Amino acid sequence: MKTIQASSLTYRINEQDTDFLSLLSGIIQDHRKYLVDCILNTGLDRYVDYKFSQRLSQSEINDLKRNLTGLKNSTVNLDKYKPILESITKYDFFQLPNVIFYNEIDQRLRENLIQTELNFNPHKRFSHDHE
Repeated sequence: MKTIQASSLTYRINEQDTDFLSLLSGIIQDHRKYLVDCILNTGLDRYVDYKFSQRLSQSEINDLKRNLTGLKNSTVNLDKYKPILESITKYDFFQLPNVIFYNEIDQRLRENLIQTELNFNPHKRFSHDHE
């Protein structure tokens, strides 16, 4: 039996269960949803300003919200979470670390911010290609 702590929830799953990976994927997806919702509910504009030192227009914030909502609702690629899978396999109790989730969220935001900047200033695309 594996005990997994995710945010304020505790899950117990049997690793012998034929649905073990599916259950684990659901736990990981729920935790990612929780973290995305925390960012969206506490102010995406403040999070972006803090993490990327960028202030955005309301239109840009709405684009990022749609992008994060897409991430939140997408299925989990367990290959991205290999360290978590290995630790859960190794230990009977495991607390999901937020860092791997925030890295995924930040990467998604970073990609969207870069694309927004390129769309806004097409000359950056040209100069970037020749650096």
